[in-house]
Amino acid sequence: MLSANSPPLLSLPLELREQIYSQALSHPSNGPQLLGTCHEIYTEARKFLFQRPLVFHGQSAFYRWLAITPSNYLHHVSEIVLELHDVDLEPLLGNAADAMQKSSVPRLLAWELYGQELERLQAALQKVHKVKLFTLRALEDQQSFLYRNFLGKVLEMLGPLYPDLQHLGLAGNFHYQSLTFLSALSQLRSFSFDGFTSSSPPETAEILSSLQHLSSLSLVSQYTLLTPTTTPHVHSAYTSKPQSFTGAVLRTMNHLASFSVTEPLRPACSPTLFLVPELLAPLHTHAALRRLAIALAYTPDKETLAALEDFMRKAPIERLELDWPQLLPEVLEEYVLVGGKDLPAPHDSDETNVARATRRLHALGVRVEWCTEGA
Repeated sequence: MLSANSPPLLSLPLELREQIYSQALSHPSNGPQLLGTCHEIYTEARKFLFQRPLVFHGQSAFYRWLAITPSNYLHHVSEIVLELHDVDLEPLLGNAADAMQKSSVPRLLAWELYGQELERLQAALQKVHKVKLFTLRALEDQQSFLYRNFLGKVLEMLGPLYPDLQHLGLAGNFHYQSLTFLSALSQLRSFSFDGFTSSSPPETAEILSSLQHLSSLSLVSQYTLLTPTTTPHVHSAYTSKPQSFTGAVLRTMNHLASFSVTEPLRPACSPTLFLVPELLAPLHTHAALRRLAIALAYTPDKETLAALEDFMRKAPIERLELDWPQLLPEVLEEYVLVGGKDLPAPHDSDETNVARATRRLHALGVRVEWCTEGA
C-alpha cells in the first residue's frame, strides 16, 4: 500500500518501472536525481547503473572499483571500456637492492611481474562474467616487447572469459597483434578496429569470414600510428606492414549488415585509408548490407563520391549516415540522387535543399537524420 507521499512512479507495475529506470539511467547525468527520489526507487533502480558503459583508465582503477562494489551487482555489468596500462616495474628496484645485501634473496624478474598482473586481471574480469560489450584500449606509443606479449595474452583470454561476447572494440596500437584470438569469440556480432594488425589480408579474411554471427564492422583510422606517405600503400609506423583490412577481405564477409568508416584525422601528405572505390566496390554484392556510416575529417574527392553514387544505385541500403566538412544537400543531389523533377533552384535556402534531399532519400527507402553545426 502506497502512502500519500509516495512518488507516482511507484504506482506503476514493477516491469514498467524497470523499463523506465533502464531508459532514464542510460545517461550519466540522470542518476543522482532519480536515485535520490526515495529509498524504494533507489533500491529498485540502482542495479541499472551497472548496465551503463563502465570506463576504467587502467587496471588499477578497475581493481579499486571492484573492491568497493557489492558483488551482487556485478552480474548486471554488460559493457566495459578498459585502458590497458603497462605494468609497474618499480618493485624490481627494491628487490634488486635486497638481493645485493642478501645473496640468498631470489631476484624478481620482469616477466614474473607481467605474469602476476595477467593473473590478477583475469581474476578481476571473471567477476563481471556477464559482459557483452568490451572495448580494449592499448598504448598508442612505442610498446616494449613485454607489454606487447602481455597485450596478446589479454586478447587470448577474452574467448574463455566471455564466450558470449557480442561486441569487441580495439583502440590504440594493436599492430603487433594477430587476429587469431577472434576465432574463440563465436558469438561476436560487432567488431571495431583500425584495420592494421600482424595478420595478413588472407589471414584476416579467413578469420572474419569464419565468424558466422559477425554482421557489423567498424573501421576507425589512427593516422598517428601510420607512416606518412603520398602513395596508396599505407604502412604501420611500428611494424612496417600494410593494412590487414582490404577490399578482398570485405568481399568475403557475406553476413555483413552494417559497415562503418571513421577517419577523424588525415594528414595532407597521406592518402585516404578506407573510403576508396576499391573498398566500396565489394559492398555491391553484400545482399545483407542495410547500413552504411561514413564520418570523415575531410571532404572526399570526386572519384570517391562517384563510387559512392554507384554503390547507392546497386546496394539495398536502408540507413545512410554521412558526416564530413562541406557536406551540403547539393552533394547528395549531384552524386547520390541524380535526376528527377524535384531539382534545386539557384536561390533555394539550406532548409529547402535539406527537405528536398530528405524526401528523395525517403522515396528510396533510406532513413535520414540531419545534424548541422547550428543544431
